[in-house]
Amino acid sequence: MSTPTGVDTEGRWNVHRVAALPGWACGVAVTASGRLFVSAPQADQPAPMPTLAEIVDGTARPFPDEIADQLTSVQGLRASPGPPDILYALDSGVRALSGNDPSRAALVVIDVTAPAIVRRYQFSGDVVLPSTYLNDLTVDAAGTAAYLIDAGGDEPHGLIVLDLATGHARRVLHDHPTIRASASPAPGGITVAGAPLTVHDPDDGSSPVKIGATGITLAEHDRTLFWNRADELFSIPVAQLNDPAGTDADVDGAITTWPLRDFASDGLDHDDQGNVLLTDLAHNAVQSLDTATGSYQMLATDPDISWPDGVTVAPDGSVYVTSSQIHRSTMFGDTDERNPPFAVLRLTRNEATNTHARARLLSTRAARRSSRNTLTGLL
Repeated sequence: MSTPTGVDTEGRWNVHRVAALPGWACGVAVTASGRLFVSAPQADQPAPMPTLAEIVDGTARPFPDEIADQLTSVQGLRASPGPPDILYALDSGVRALSGNDPSRAALVVIDVTAPAIVRRYQFSGDVVLPSTYLNDLTVDAAGTAAYLIDAGGDEPHGLIVLDLATGHARRVLHDHPTIRASASPAPGGITVAGAPLTVHDPDDGSSPVKIGATGITLAEHDRTLFWNRADELFSIPVAQLNDPAGTDADVDGAITTWPLRDFASDGLDHDDQGNVLLTDLAHNAVQSLDTATGSYQMLATDPDISWPDGVTVAPDGSVYVTSSQIHRSTMFGDTDERNPPFAVLRLTRNEATNTHARARLLSTRAARRSSRNTLTGLL
């Protein structure tokens, strides 16, 4: 059962705590049938926490041993639009937040109804490098391609394009300035929950944190791939990345750099109306970007949304977000000030807003059907 914790400032969305976890979760995914899953990297956990679990009655239920034993440390997590209920679990293969074990690093595809692992994609040495840390992923709606972020503590960073039919993978945007770790260009740097985010060096004191790409999503309405680095957002037509004949100059020239935001983000997702969802570290919130106008709307803010990490839009239009409290960990300070339990939260529209949203969604789907029918008639 969910616990109401707050609403957004304009009353459009309600916030409910749906789980209280002993350790921090990163990825979050909801299957076509409505089952809720989270991933938890096996590094810097304050208490035992399964690396992949289903949320049932507010607690984390681990997978059976025959699946769990084949997973090391899952960070990125996505669900297929289904049916069937399929999870894509990105396993770094190492119990740390950098590097990898090439024999264990993989994209693992799981049929959660069976439950069973139906495919395991591993990578050659020119794709997953010794420095690679598999951070996040997005999968197209057709289940034909996956796009992975390599961005951990060690460089070079990059993106990986994986053909899910053939298993062929290749690196793109290798060591690209939009992917590699960098300090925020904003004068005040990155802020989390209203305070500057810094790293402490015993010799040099505190300095601004450098962050690489962390979130990625593919907006299906116009086939645009978005990725995020702190308070910066970038995008590219995905066809440009899918073209193996495209040169580095072609790819670089196709990237759009979006205006700098007043908040840093971690995870990304998208909805059926062409909006990109972003976690908001500065305001303990979730934001929505209208990609047509470039305007942002804060869906909800709440103290429990503390370093919102993963975010996903469920089939019913509700939004789920994990709260990892990373800024309170020893990654950014001398003492661990995290305060378990760690929350998984669900954002739902209030009834008046929901009625309007359903009408917009039906109108959008009808327009897309009409567009497809017109195109079919031309072929």
